[in-house]
Amino acid sequence: MYDCEKKAAKDFIKEIMEKWAAQGSRQEKLYQLEEKIIILQSLIARITADKCQEADKNVYRITNYSRKGRRELLLDVNELMSYLEEGHTLSGYLFSLKKIFVQKQLRKRLYMIDEIFVDGKPCNRFDRLALLQNVLKVDLTLNDLTHIWGTQNQEFASYTQHYHFFLYLLVEAIDYVQNYNLASLALENLKWSLERNSQ
Repeated sequence: MYDCEKKAAKDFIKEIMEKWAAQGSRQEKLYQLEEKIIILQSLIARITADKCQEADKNVYRITNYSRKGRRELLLDVNELMSYLEEGHTLSGYLFSLKKIFVQKQLRKRLYMIDEIFVDGKPCNRFDRLALLQNVLKVDLTLNDLTHIWGTQNQEFASYTQHYHFFLYLLVEAIDYVQNYNLASLALENLKWSLERNSQ
């Protein structure tokens, strides 16, 4: 189903290994690769294929007029969601009266109600904030992985394809470590789990 991503991951790892072989000092590079594998696994565990599919489906519903960065935006979303979970509201007559008296930390985040919209409606309800939170988490995680692995030249039509590329990259990287030295038991178990779940 994701054959293109699988081939891209295989080619990417092969290219890295060929470049490293030409540079020499293979053992040191293998240790670096193992570190990247562990980082990749820990970051990719933050999201799932379902979350990526949900983000693909919902990213076009969001309109963002804010000038905030995505990381800061995610922190603000989390804060507003916590506020709503405590039983408060972010809309209505009572809220409009009470919002000037809320804590400064919360007041700084209320820009979201006027600057971020889901389906043309303000981000003042938990379901809209949750939708935005998921898109931001998926986007930030995949961008972090792209930066760490240097895969900026890889292009993907969706978050789901991007996610599967990194899953296959993880399996391919573990394969190369296994081929050149004895991989740790943790990596062996991780590879087995990934292969079983990607069937």
